[in-house]
Amino acid sequence: MGMDKVRAKRIATELHGRTVGGWLVGEYLGNGASAVVVSAERSGQAAALKLVDPEMVERYGAPQQLARIERERGLAGHTERNLVKIFDGGQCKDTGCLFVAMELLTLPALTTLIPHFPRGRIGPLIEQLAGAARFLETRGLAHRDIKPDNVVISRDCEQAVLLDLGVVRPIRPVDSDDAGSGDLFLGTTRYSPPEYLMREEDDSEAGWRAVTFYQLGAIVHDAIMRRRLFYEIDTPPARLIEAVRHVRPVIEAADVAPHLVSLARNCLQKDWRLRLELVRWEHFTDSPPPIKSREAKERIRSRIDAGMAESSVALPSARSRSRLLENLGGAVANTVREICLQSGNFPPVEVQHRVHESERLIALTTGPSPRHALDSELHIWIAASTLDDDGLVVRLRGVAAIGKDPADVPLDRGTLIYAGDASAPVQRERLDDFLHLALDAAQNAGKADANLLLPLPSLE
Repeated sequence: MGMDKVRAKRIATELHGRTVGGWLVGEYLGNGASAVVVSAERSGQAAALKLVDPEMVERYGAPQQLARIERERGLAGHTERNLVKIFDGGQCKDTGCLFVAMELLTLPALTTLIPHFPRGRIGPLIEQLAGAARFLETRGLAHRDIKPDNVVISRDCEQAVLLDLGVVRPIRPVDSDDAGSGDLFLGTTRYSPPEYLMREEDDSEAGWRAVTFYQLGAIVHDAIMRRRLFYEIDTPPARLIEAVRHVRPVIEAADVAPHLVSLARNCLQKDWRLRLELVRWEHFTDSPPPIKSREAKERIRSRIDAGMAESSVALPSARSRSRLLENLGGAVANTVREICLQSGNFPPVEVQHRVHESERLIALTTGPSPRHALDSELHIWIAASTLDDDGLVVRLRGVAAIGKDPADVPLDRGTLIYAGDASAPVQRERLDDFLHLALDAAQNAGKADANLLLPLPSLE
């Protein structure tokens, strides 16, 4: 059992007007499971003073609690604007209290704003929180409890600050006190990934980054859906644990940027290895560099106009691996045909799909066509594969070449087109980008008698 409000207020009342570590204790501000927070002042500086629950100290020992406080003190003086500032910490000689003094922020918690959080601020919000979490990682620390309750927001929703550094953990602990909680779960069930909830996380930088990505994705989920993750499940606790382990949350909104919907879905993957395959720190940028197909489309149209020349992928429903791949290949092939036809930029295309090792290979052939500034035959191959057993997460890689059709498709040099949720609208956008970048490169390359592989940028 954690600290309840009655006991927290009693501790705050007993210490009111006294000094703890040189800080004059003021009013009760709130409490968590393991500490009470009061206002405080020292030498004219206001602070929020976190006082560790004496029962926690008695139960787990002062050395472990002091080790946590030292980790927080080690962050004193940091300049990360989206992370709460730490002033001081330790054990008070007079009262024996273990304490941490930090920045006093009289701002609303994100939790209270979630039901009406502005759509246009979701991207900046998550970029700021990811910046704070990444800063901790550069200091060798994992937060472990990123959630809406631990984030405060300025009233204009311009700035977010990540709070509660009491459960930060060294990514590479040097002794048992540094290692933190051992098998004890410190965090919040609703906002913890399955591997951390079951204490099966990989104890490495990558493993803790996967935990962080999940928790950041949960905040994106809440902001998009305007309700907390697994909102309909509260009791009994076993139901919530089962939901964290097995329930795939629905994340969809027509008025939110598709890349944010995709980001939330990818971050909330149950398998931490798959999560890391789909998500990188760069994906949390509010304004990711646009895939440079717009310029390519403009160049293509200008060549055609100058007279130089003449549905989203469906979610597979079958369960067998071969049927999943067949459905995926057919869906991608249909999408490719639609893009080429609807854009008006491509000559007539021939699209086929077939089995290629453990993937489905979609092969597109078009040209030559003087009307489309295409002097050689253009070949495009897209390798489609599933990254999970149910076909819910897919990966698309592509290669393009002009000239003769090669006997072997060099997929080992392919471009990553898309990796993520099979039903995400952004998947079609990435396919559109890839096809137009390939056509633009082929037009620029001119005529080739032999096969010539076209260099194309990654789209992820």
